[in-house]
Amino acid sequence: EYTEPAGSAIDVYSLRQALGLPRGSPRSTSRRRFRCGKPARVLACGNPFVLKPTERDPSVPVRLAELFIETGLP
Repeated sequence: EYTEPAGSAIDVYSLRQALGLPRGSPRSTSRRRFRCGKPARVLACGNPFVLKPTERDPSVPVRLAELFIETGLP
């Protein structure tokens, strides 16, 4: 949250902005837990999230993307 002066009759106002673009590249030992937990928290706050799938098994991120499309999530 960032606050700056708004004018002579108004003391301050708050402007909420995303502070960056979170990304995920989980270790192979905690793939499912990481992929489902971290994006949920980031998206609940209204921020974008980039998930980098592993080269070995990209099926979980692909399925998550399909579910997002089906439910209308961004």
